[in-house]
Amino acid sequence: MRNKFILFIVFITFQSVNAQAIEKIGEEFLQNFHNKKYDVCTTYLDASILTQLNEKTLQEIQSQLTLQIGDFIKINSHKKDVINGKKSIVYHTDFSRSKIDIRLTFSEKDKIIGFFFTPSSESNKVFPQTPKPPFDYPSEEVNFINPIDGNTLAGTLCLPEKWTFQTPLYVLITGSGAQNRDSEIYGHKPFAVIADYLAKNNIASLRLDDRGIGGSSPGKNTDTSENFATDITAAFHFLEGRGFTNIGLIGHSEGGAIAAMVAAKEEKIRNIILLAAPGLPGNELLILQNKRILEVSGVSPEQIKEDLKLKSYFFNFVRTYKGNQFAEDAHKALNNFFIENKNTDSKKAQELISHRLIQQTNPWMVYFLKSTPTEYLKQLKIPVLALNGSLDTQVTAKENLEAIRKALLQAENKAVEMVEIPGLNHLFQTAKSGSPSEYEEIEETFSPKVLELIKNWVHKHQKTYT
Repeated sequence: MRNKFILFIVFITFQSVNAQAIEKIGEEFLQNFHNKKYDVCTTYLDASILTQLNEKTLQEIQSQLTLQIGDFIKINSHKKDVINGKKSIVYHTDFSRSKIDIRLTFSEKDKIIGFFFTPSSESNKVFPQTPKPPFDYPSEEVNFINPIDGNTLAGTLCLPEKWTFQTPLYVLITGSGAQNRDSEIYGHKPFAVIADYLAKNNIASLRLDDRGIGGSSPGKNTDTSENFATDITAAFHFLEGRGFTNIGLIGHSEGGAIAAMVAAKEEKIRNIILLAAPGLPGNELLILQNKRILEVSGVSPEQIKEDLKLKSYFFNFVRTYKGNQFAEDAHKALNNFFIENKNTDSKKAQELISHRLIQQTNPWMVYFLKSTPTEYLKQLKIPVLALNGSLDTQVTAKENLEAIRKALLQAENKAVEMVEIPGLNHLFQTAKSGSPSEYEEIEETFSPKVLELIKNWVHKHQKTYT
């Protein structure tokens, strides 16, 4: 989904920060964490987060990391960074199965107030498909303002060598999680690959840095898919203002849901291409996602059953919740769940599980769990191409394509093509299991077969408009 679903644990509290010599503090904290000295780790933490990030929780985080990305190897480098105006340190680290960025955010007293993990933004590996200059087509760096939220967006407009204002032009929409215009993950740059291929085949594209990444200004902590949809609407109107008349959307994962949201409101969008887009309601999709990833990770059926039972209950609670005291009500609901299911964990362990689930339920997640993508798909009469890989563990192909098909059938849309491509994962790489742990290991960035399929479909529908 914007790859948020393969991120691990987020505990963050924003305060005013004037970090000074904090690099060493961060390194000491991480070394103690990886050496399992959790009692020492807590001495580096600000008192405001000790209820959520205590010794037991730190142990759980490390267990989850080990399961998903292997053992810690080393810190490669670090850099001072700013996230939403707050100073922090990002450590580029090696684990046995992946590279991970670990971000620590600090208080004015040099105590840690934020601790979270994302796929590495730094990779020494250059993958074969990554486009290399000089390019035989024109490109332009662009900036424009989203008039609804007031944020600035930056991106790259790639045009074919012989372009006109009638040339097909697609806005590329990233999946979940903040990504740069290339939709970069583990060194792979799929949107750069797609844009390069399209330009060489007489198709233009605009790809954008997400809010707070690259040249785009930060958003708000409360941003949801609805906010991100206004960015794409602003991009459409920016291109329309430049004179382009044949504009479509290509959305990956959550970006596919956003493409449908925007196309349902903007009648001049010509067509959309959905790459591993959600069709199921958010809560159902996340349960399937958790199930498939746990299965390919070798977790026992009994453990999966117990894990999904709790998550299904909690996700359904969030989806149907209409109150205004979420944390308090969620704690009560989870406590009832443990009582009704005769959970044998200690009271303290139950409270830690509750804290962890509730802490991760930010506005974006609440919106996603409540989302129903078919609400917008049912409104689409324009041509739609929907593609999924058969090994996709994040947005499972069979269930989501079927939901998309039914919605477009309900819309009486007769210009629909849907393909499940054998052997491809969520990133449209040729894969073995589809596990997210494979993403970095695979040399292929984006299947050439899918690139050709997209090109042929675009050219076929271009004839409709010329």
